[in-house]
Amino acid sequence: MITKQYKKIADIYKIFAQDENKESLDFSPEALQKMFDYESNGDGNVNVESQHLEYLKTGKKVNGYSVGKKFMDITISSWIDTVKNPGWLAFMEELYCDEFPWWWLDKIFKDFVNEKNNQYKSLGISNENSPENYIDKMKQKIKETNQCQ
Repeated sequence: MITKQYKKIADIYKIFAQDENKESLDFSPEALQKMFDYESNGDGNVNVESQHLEYLKTGKKVNGYSVGKKFMDITISSWIDTVKNPGWLAFMEELYCDEFPWWWLDKIFKDFVNEKNNQYKSLGISNENSPENYIDKMKQKIKETNQCQ
């Protein structure tokens, strides 16, 4: 049985797959179940490359959730590299203004924010100016002003 938490993640996979050729992607309940089974216990095959080759040969649709996950993983890796550079605060603000759920972004950047907080603390910078506090203030401002819309 597919969990509520997994359905939330599957919605995020859909976001990352939305720029792909929609006619080639399968977002049916069966595709969701296959992806869940694969990620939960390794059952089945959701390999994007082999599915794409089959699509080219037979027209059989590719599991849209597996495509979204692949692009999500690539994108997150790029985001992590980006936030390690100067200007990361502005980049984070862009992400929090995008369509991604905040709980998910918080989870992705948790280690980065903790590392930055420790760096600030070791330099004697007050908690008030910590990255975590900055992000919390930024999210509050977005909620209050709808500045992203």
